[in-house]
Amino acid sequence: MRIESGKFSVSAEDVENWPLLEGKSERCFPGARIRFDEPFASPPKVHLGITEFDILEGTNTRLKVFASEVTNRGFVIHVKTWCDTRVWSVEVDWLAHSDE
Repeated sequence: MRIESGKFSVSAEDVENWPLLEGKSERCFPGARIRFDEPFASPPKVHLGITEFDILEGTNTRLKVFASEVTNRGFVIHVKTWCDTRVWSVEVDWLAHSDE
């Protein structure tokens, strides 16, 4: 078995026109490419966990993180919110594993 893990964080300070701070509909941070230190033999399973977030006062907490485009070399991580939730920052731990 092979395992690799890491941490990803992003905030309104890091991204011009941060899409998660304003709006009343579904909004998504378009994604960031995560690269594995060494390629896996085949695309691994990827697990994500929210470890920290900063959501502005006065709205409900609505937050989703997910991975797409998983290959043996990496994946793309996305952060999504909806309705009137205003997200300032998010930190996510990730773990990739396969039965190599």
